[in-house]
Order: sequence, then structure tokens, then C-alpha cells
Amino acid sequence: MLFGPVWSRRFGWSLGVNQFPEKLCTYACPYCQLGPGKVTVERVKLCDPQKLVKELKGVKGHYDVITFVPEGEPLLDLRLGECSKAAKEFSGKKTVLLTNASLLYDPEVAKNAYPFDVVSIKVDAGNERTWRRVNAPHEALKFDEVVSGILKFSRTFGGELVTETMVVKGYNDSKDELKEIAEIINEINPKVAFIMVPTRPPTIPVEPGDVELALRVFKEVIGDNVVPITQRSFASYPKDEKDLATIAKVHPVPKKLFSEVPEGCSVVTYMGEEFVRC
Repeated sequence: MLFGPVWSRRFGWSLGVNQFPEKLCTYACPYCQLGPGKVTVERVKLCDPQKLVKELKGVKGHYDVITFVPEGEPLLDLRLGECSKAAKEFSGKKTVLLTNASLLYDPEVAKNAYPFDVVSIKVDAGNERTWRRVNAPHEALKFDEVVSGILKFSRTFGGELVTETMVVKGYNDSKDELKEIAEIINEINPKVAFIMVPTRPPTIPVEPGDVELALRVFKEVIGDNVVPITQRSFASYPKDEKDLATIAKVHPVPKKLFSEVPEGCSVVTYMGEEFVRC
């Protein structure tokens, strides 16, 4: 369930939680580093708070935050909020949630996000057409409902709220599309609006979008609390290859860090570099 700690430029030393047995998500984003998986809106019980605490007791390395970043959309887990509370009570560390926010319109789902100290919300589109192209949502989801849910959560959440926008060439990187995205983010009023590009092997071939244009448009609309991240967020990895394989279930790891490719894992190439995906 746990992986890392790994160094994240956004959150410092991050201990990851992956409670999913397989990829389950409400979206099928073409840029997703996890590859294809099941697209669903059905929520299930996945995280076991007692098991999580037991694993936390065995962690020896230093970490600053506990980040829930499973194989898919974490809010599909009915027990997410329970596990966040258990992790915080045991460790005394901040808990971070990385979510595409597609289910926050449901008050019962939002309850699972409120216990977190930091919530990072994905905002890749400012209109229905772009949203369906860049996020490929489950057919039951509606763009206006998703955006309304995000805005309502942003006004009631008491922790630190940030946004992240993946800028993908030909999908959402025109000036007009970027302006629409920025206008939604401006309403959300996050502490920081992160601009990102695909840096690990995506599900289908895509290329990084125009970051300079995105930064310029975002700053015009949002202000100075905009930060571009154009390099891979992990600057440091553990040396143990078993730990590396655990990370590779959620974040493809450079192949050069392995002496040999672990059983059940595959090698994928992106932008001239080989990665291991497990």
C-alpha cells in the first residue's frame, strides 16, 4: 500500500499511498502515465485504516507528508477519508490528496476530501468539448456539474488548496482554451496553480503543450501564484529495487535505475528515455 518516500518538488519528502489493486479512474486521460485501465464511477471500499497504520509503523525513512496517489482516482475509495484521518493521527504528518475532482459534486464523496490538509485538484479544461478530449471522462459525468462541485468544495474546504493543469499539445494549449481554464482556476482561488506537461510515458503518444503561453495567459488571469513544473517531480528515488518496483506501479521509473526489469513489469519509451511501468 505504501511506496517511497520520494522527493516531490511540490510537497517535499512524500510517502505515497496506493490502495488500489488495479487502475480505476473516472477519466481515461490520453496523457496518463499509468496506461489504460477501467473507467468507472462506481465507488468501492479499498483502503483499510488498520492495515495502513500497521504499514506506517514499519516506515523508517523520513517523510514530510503522506500523499494519497493511487492507481486511478482516489475518491472512488469509500474509505479514503477514514484512511486520511488514521494516517494523520498516527504520524502527525500532513496528508495530501491528488484528485481529478470529478466526483466532488456529490456531498458524500466530498466528505472524504475534507479530512486532508492539502488537496490538489486537476483542471485541464474550461469547456465541455476540451474536457472530453483531454480527460475522456466516464459517460455519466457532466462538465458543468463537475466544475460546480469543484467551486463549491473550494469555498468550503478549510485546508490548503492547489490546482494542477496538464498542458498537452493539440488538446488544450490554444490561447482561448488556456484562458478558459485560467478563468475557472481564478474562481477556485488556489494557493498555487501548477502548470504541468507530460514527462513520463503516456497512455497514447502525446507531446508537451506550450508552457510559455500557458504561463503568460495564466498570470494575466490569475496573478503571480502560478508555478510551471516541466521536469519530473521526483528528483530522488530509493536505491532498493523492490521499492522502485512499488513506485513504478504509480509512477513509471527510469529503466537505468534497475539492474534488470522486475517480473510483471514492462519497458516503455517516451521522449527518447526508457521507463519501467509495473
